[in-house]
This record gives sequence, C-alpha cells and structure tokens, in this order.
Amino acid sequence: MRFLIAMIGYAAVATVLSALLGLGYLWQTERLTDERLFRIVALLHGVDLNESIEDEQPMETIPDEEMSIVEKERLAEIKTRNHEAHLFSLQRGRNEFEHSLSQLVSERDRFDSMARELQKRLEQESAETAHEGVKNVVRDLTLAKPDQGKQMLLRMLNRGGGDPIEKQRALDDVIRLINAMPRDTWEEIQKRFEGQVELDQLHVIQLEQLNGGAKKRVYDKALRQLRNRG
Repeated sequence: MRFLIAMIGYAAVATVLSALLGLGYLWQTERLTDERLFRIVALLHGVDLNESIEDEQPMETIPDEEMSIVEKERLAEIKTRNHEAHLFSLQRGRNEFEHSLSQLVSERDRFDSMARELQKRLEQESAETAHEGVKNVVRDLTLAKPDQGKQMLLRMLNRGGGDPIEKQRALDDVIRLINAMPRDTWEEIQKRFEGQVELDQLHVIQLEQLNGGAKKRVYDKALRQLRNRG
C-alpha cells in the first residue's frame, strides 16, 4: 500500500511539474525574453500594454491654451503615478513568477531524488529476489539425486528453444546455478551425462564456463565502449 501511495504521489508531482516547468525551460534557455515575460505578467494582471495611458484614464480634453500651469502639472503627475503603478504591478508579478519558478526547480530536484531512490530500491529488491531464487534452486539440486539434478539442468538449458537470445539466457541461468552449488554436487551431476546429445550439451556448458560466462561479456562490452570513447 505504501508503494502504491508513493507511486500516486510521484505521478501527481510529475503531472504538475510537466505542466509548469515548460515556462521554466523557456526562461532558462533564454527563449522567454524579458520583454515576453513582461507582456505575460502584464496580461495575467489585466494590463493591456497596447492601450495608452490616456485611454486607461480618460480625461476631459482641454485645449493647451486654456490649461493653466497648475492643471498641466496635475495631469502630468496623474500620468506619472499611473505609469508607476503599472510598473509596480508588473514588477510584483515578475517577482512572483521568479519565486514560483525557483520553487518548481527545487520541487523538480526533490522529485528526481525521490525517483532515483525508488529506482535504487526496486533494483535492490529485484537483485535480492533473484539471489533468493538461485539459493532455492541450488538447494533443490543439492538435495536431489545426481540423475535428477542433471535432468533439472537440462530442462533449464533447453528452455530457450531456437531463439538465440533466450537460449543464451537459459545457458546463463544454468551457469549461475552451477557456480552457486557445492563443487562436489556439480561433479556428481557431470558424471551422469551420457550419450552424444547430453555430452554435447555438457560441452556447451563447460565452454561457457571457460569463456567466463555472462560476467565476461559484460566486461568485454564495457571495455569496447571505453575504447570507442577514446
């Protein structure tokens, strides 16, 4: 139940982040310029930048020759105050946006950390489960008679069928079991391989052991990748 709740929580956070981090990505990649951000915040606060200050504050039109100096100063002061109010509103909106963006970045980092922790835990549980499964099968092979143990290994080996990938996986599983079982148990089982078909299968197993098995292939792959990078 805790795992299900955690997964639902991760999905909810991921949904919010995917919807909101788009603006953050545009801002960090400089696609969202100051001018565009200025206009976005203005629209969010109901300010039309295309509308002149005179239109926002309709006033009675008075011919310049009829306006006194005091009246002109009063109108100029009103315009200045309106302009300052708009700038203050826009600056406040921008500060709120930057604060929200900072919170989203922090939330994304926390979510990434939680996702990595969950992935690590799942991998650990998977490895522990696989190890426990190997121990159980090895115990069965050890307790079984050598002839029965041989048949169990052959069934596992033939499980891959004609698919090369599945066939290799089956061989890797058999090698993993052989490496985990007591040495005398495997020696007794080897003695029970008879006939050309079974001896050929035993030869395949021994050849894979000689080549190093799955671990050797992993090391070789990593070595090739390092060489290619060089």
